[in-house]
Amino acid sequence: MQALDRTQPVLPVTFDATEKRTHDYIRHGTTNLCAALNVATGQVLGECRPNRNGATFLAFLKKAVKPHAGKEIHIVLDNLSTHTTSDVKAWLAKNPHVHFHFTPVGSSWLNQIETWFGIIK
Repeated sequence: MQALDRTQPVLPVTFDATEKRTHDYIRHGTTNLCAALNVATGQVLGECRPNRNGATFLAFLKKAVKPHAGKEIHIVLDNLSTHTTSDVKAWLAKNPHVHFHFTPVGSSWLNQIETWFGIIK
């Protein structure tokens, strides 16, 4: 997730013109967002982390799954390599009620998440 700012303010809708915004932006750095959506309740669990690796993902996964212990859990993920490290695979083997489903390679998963966060910001 990139922290971005437009170089110019958005120009509002007027009687004879639509909203206008510049195409360029200023980068303020990046962070790694881990987020989980509970589709039954609409609750979102999210954390920003300074790095993106298997250990970070596994720690977040454990936190997201803990309130639903013993229930069948289906998790939709993209094909990031941190989702399939040996530690994650070992944890999945010990937690057979948790099931991973991966989006197709090259799908617009990231675009959908960016759109969703754009709506809630």
